Amino acid sequence: MSRTEVAEYLGNRAMALAASLALLLVLCGNAWAASPTETLQGVFAAVNRVLGDPEFQEKPRELMGAIHNVMGVTFDFREAARLAMGREWEARTPTEQDEFVQLFAALLERAYMSQMSSGAGVPGVLAIRYLGESVEGNRATVATVMGSGSGKEIPLEYRMIQESERWAVYDVSVGGISLVASYRAQFSKVIKQSSYDGLVARLKNPRGN
Repeated sequence: MSRTEVAEYLGNRAMALAASLALLLVLCGNAWAASPTETLQGVFAAVNRVLGDPEFQEKPRELMGAIHNVMGVTFDFREAARLAMGREWEARTPTEQDEFVQLFAALLERAYMSQMSSGAGVPGVLAIRYLGESVEGNRATVATVMGSGSGKEIPLEYRMIQESERWAVYDVSVGGISLVASYRAQFSKVIKQSSYDGLVARLKNPRGN
């Protein structure tokens, strides 16, 4: 690698890190004592700052890295994984649970980021309308619609859980279909036809299936 390539690589990494830190500061500042809707508004405002940044237009890897960091503090992947596993979750050891959380987080990220990509408009930002929220104890649902490149609006419901004083997303319903419930049905089928180890193998090598 030449000096020029090294400098460009380090510059890209620094830019992604700076953007990620800025996003995290915005999210952490808005998350405490915010309502579920306010939490999501802060998340998408931060994401749109990055999506609309011309510095990222030719650097998709750095862009995805910054958004990945946002999702890491926005989603409760452990709760999502527990629900997606159903009764099988309790049969797994703590080590197996931790491994599954990581694998499922990667899967859920890919699915959700694909949905976000379809919703990015011409300027590269997400157009979100907030329709309302309902809160029961430490659980909440926020109803939204997201614009798409085709001009159609996509109904999205965010199911959230309160952790201390912040709200985190554990499921997203797209057009009335829960991502977590859909994966739970798929995982149950794979485990019945194969085994839990077979499911893990598929998650580790998604392109090989």
